[in-house]
Amino acid sequence: MLSENYNKEAVAKIQGVKDYDNYCQKLEASPHGAIHSAIGGEMVPKPSPNDPILFVHQTQIYRLWSLWQQEVPETRIMEFAGYRTQDQFDGTKPPAASLDVTLLMNGFADDLKVRDMMKHSELASLLLILGTGLESLGEGVDRRLCSPAVLVLAGI
Repeated sequence: MLSENYNKEAVAKIQGVKDYDNYCQKLEASPHGAIHSAIGGEMVPKPSPNDPILFVHQTQIYRLWSLWQQEVPETRIMEFAGYRTQDQFDGTKPPAASLDVTLLMNGFADDLKVRDMMKHSELASLLLILGTGLESLGEGVDRRLCSPAVLVLAGI
């Protein structure tokens, strides 16, 4: 592992980036994307939910992003850009991302717009369920949907 990319100073430099596009590129290139390859094992494929270290790693990335947003919350919380797909193989430019893109919940909850999910600190009803203890969820949550690692969006 290249420790110069994963130390306090390197992370502080990334956190100091002012604009969203550059911040996302730098966060993805070093602390986020590169760690998947450096760890190996189940972390290598992008959909790598089998490795417990993934949860710690992703939590740190989300934490860094949240800290970056909180530096200038009046603008950064709603900043969103890029493309709706990572790859476009037919030679055309992928569709642009926007706050008005619909997130399909496939029956787990009502479909939502991206803008509805941007203020994550206000989403008290976003529950990440990782196993047992389902009895504490209360009424209105279909426990059949609550298998391990199911993201339940209840009451939004």
